[in-house]
Amino acid sequence: MEQSKATRDRLIDAAHSLALEKGIARTSVSDVLEAADTRKGSSYHYFPDMESLGLAVLENERVQFLDKIDNWLNAPTLAEGIKRFLTEALKLHEKTVFAGGCIWGNTVLEMCDANLLFAEFVSGVFDEWVEKIEDVIQAGQECGQLPREVTAHEAAGLVVSVIEGGVMLSCFNKESVPLEGTLSFLHSTLAKPESAAL
Repeated sequence: MEQSKATRDRLIDAAHSLALEKGIARTSVSDVLEAADTRKGSSYHYFPDMESLGLAVLENERVQFLDKIDNWLNAPTLAEGIKRFLTEALKLHEKTVFAGGCIWGNTVLEMCDANLLFAEFVSGVFDEWVEKIEDVIQAGQECGQLPREVTAHEAAGLVVSVIEGGVMLSCFNKESVPLEGTLSFLHSTLAKPESAAL
């Protein structure tokens, strides 16, 4: 059982790396088998085709991604939670030297018109992400720490969109400056002036 799980996990890890490198649509089962150093029969035992493997990659990433967001936002104060969320988001991409970008943004661009199943899955992840940010912003509005010019839902959608744009520009330029600027702007907008800057 442990060996079977290890094989399945190795396939998912290999497919995840390849998806970031060249996209899900341009990744073949053969590519994954070679990267995972696994026999063809093992792959078909777990994933009958690349679509099922791709969805497994996204589901695995979804669980980890949303857990990270929960952990980052879980702080004694609103300002601390926002600062940690934005700081950790920057660290996450700096670790890869901005190679690969965001798997969610990448998959949307790649699959929105090509594969409805993938597009709907990623749309659901963005909805969950926005909802988590919305809860934080709403709490800030209710206690008077954040303005109410826009609804918490609208503000959360803008936060996610701005972060995705910053990630894309940093990946394009292979430097942290665009994302740092994006996150600094969000921090100054969402956190109280007396809170520590990024």
